[in-house]
Amino acid sequence: MDSLQKVSYLPLTLTLAASMATMSFQTVISPVMDLIAVANGLSNFQTALLAAIVSLPNFLLTLPSGYILDRFNPIKLSLFNFILICLACFCLFFSRAYPTILFFRFIGGLTFAPLIIMGTQLPILIYPKQLHNRMVTIQTLGAPLATILAFYLGAFIGTHLGYTYVYIIPLILALTGVVISLKLWSTKVEREVRKKEHNRLSRQTYIMMIIWFIFMFTTSIFLIQGTSIGLELGLTRTVAVFGASMLMIPALIVSPIVGEVMDKRFSRLKLFVFASIVMAVSLALIPIGKTYWVVGAILLGLSSAIIPPIVFSSPSKFESSRTIARALATFNFFGTMGILISPPVAGWLRDKTGTWTAPFIIATALCLLITFISYEMRRDLK
Repeated sequence: MDSLQKVSYLPLTLTLAASMATMSFQTVISPVMDLIAVANGLSNFQTALLAAIVSLPNFLLTLPSGYILDRFNPIKLSLFNFILICLACFCLFFSRAYPTILFFRFIGGLTFAPLIIMGTQLPILIYPKQLHNRMVTIQTLGAPLATILAFYLGAFIGTHLGYTYVYIIPLILALTGVVISLKLWSTKVEREVRKKEHNRLSRQTYIMMIIWFIFMFTTSIFLIQGTSIGLELGLTRTVAVFGASMLMIPALIVSPIVGEVMDKRFSRLKLFVFASIVMAVSLALIPIGKTYWVVGAILLGLSSAIIPPIVFSSPSKFESSRTIARALATFNFFGTMGILISPPVAGWLRDKTGTWTAPFIIATALCLLITFISYEMRRDLK
């Protein structure tokens, strides 16, 4: 730990660079999607594929990345991935044809699984146990920060400089990761030596995996469809877009508070139950009408910010240091599955019923299921 104490919060900064570089690479295309579609004459399916293509390698590489990161130094592995995302961003500066953009976004997506897992694994491995909740919570702020940066700064860059230049945002963040990785290159990451039979994932991790799948499935319905639902209900575009972004903005305030109260040994069970019940109520309100949509969006943003810090700090509580990356990989795998399944299921139910009520009833029921699942873990979540 001596060498790590000298570099202080540099490892935490590295994990923030990882989450922000990947998330900004994924979302920076959203504010310029219409510009790309017009320039290339794309269909709705083709533009949606540009946004979604980065999730494919993330989904396929998540579990292998977990096994690799449990065996090798995550700092050294992160350097290769930061360099790869830099190269993808640089190539996208000069890519205007649709197939080329699609290809290099796929290449950038190859870095997602290892960088996302490393981002949560590293604070757990190198900081004292009493700081795990706080450090992991700070690291989870990278995704909402990067999303806000990508949406607002990306829109400005795309409008004034052109849609290819939006990738300067993930490029700068990835270059920051390269510099920090080189500075931490000689840092040793120690792991506990455990008997072989203890190298399997715990029962609690598999239960957390189910909770994370449900969480990503339910929140993705609003994140992806929330703006369209708001417009259908008669809200202005400004209000509808801002309301959908409420899933990210409250996390900047709520998540650090959750980390602090967990460090003070506040019951994780109470946090889980409170968050899942409020999420259920908020999702039930959203399709009813304009006022209910706004109230539901605010409540959903506040309550959904509570669950990620609990889930991603859980491996430090339930796993040995030799299986942390594998546990995080499992979360990422099933979370990505929830994101991939949720939109088509919600869309199919909307087409069959003619309203958004049915998918939100299912989302409400699933959130209440989190309450019952977490109560079953009441002894583990004290």
